[in-house]
Amino acid sequence: PAAGDLAKRIDAILAEAANQKVHFSIHVVEAAGGQTVYDRDAGELMIPASNMKLITTAAALHYLGPDFKYKTKVGLCGNTLVIIGSGDPLLGDPVIDAQHKRRPGWILDDIAEALKRNGITTINDVVVDTSVFDDQRVRPNWPADQLNRWYAAEVSGLNYNNNCVNIVAKNTAGRIEIAVEPQTSFLEIVNEITPVSQGGSAIGAYRNRH
Repeated sequence: PAAGDLAKRIDAILAEAANQKVHFSIHVVEAAGGQTVYDRDAGELMIPASNMKLITTAAALHYLGPDFKYKTKVGLCGNTLVIIGSGDPLLGDPVIDAQHKRRPGWILDDIAEALKRNGITTINDVVVDTSVFDDQRVRPNWPADQLNRWYAAEVSGLNYNNNCVNIVAKNTAGRIEIAVEPQTSFLEIVNEITPVSQGGSAIGAYRNRH
């Protein structure tokens, strides 16, 4: 009876959405025994969208456990500073830092202070180890029209500031100047902004897969 009631409720929801041209693929099983209690086009392939987060979270809890912590290791190898990433997605995240009342760039400041406490005043090189992940930074199946979004930033074993930069445009006497924060030679900016003197205006940034 419970399964029949559930099926009626789901069918009623789908009936309301039928005129919205929405496609559904549904498979509901009983958690205890795995028995199917509802099935509708369960074998039809569809884009999972944000529902994939549920699968990813469940897999992380299963394999890593609820007490897992990301650990970014920093040390010296001779006179070389070595940073080993663990894939922490929130390292240097400005929103998270603000929530915990941490100043911007506190991680780099802490590394510098640790070096000073140990009498290190100069280093020869900085080595970043991102080998916890592979080198495929951009998935080939990511939508090309979303690569300019912050949530589609390249993935790395050592992430910082969401792997994003801020692009600031300034109109100086009709000439548009572009600044990147933080400054980096990693990006090549092609400025195609056209200044306007009236009406609404907006700017956007686009990038390729490379």
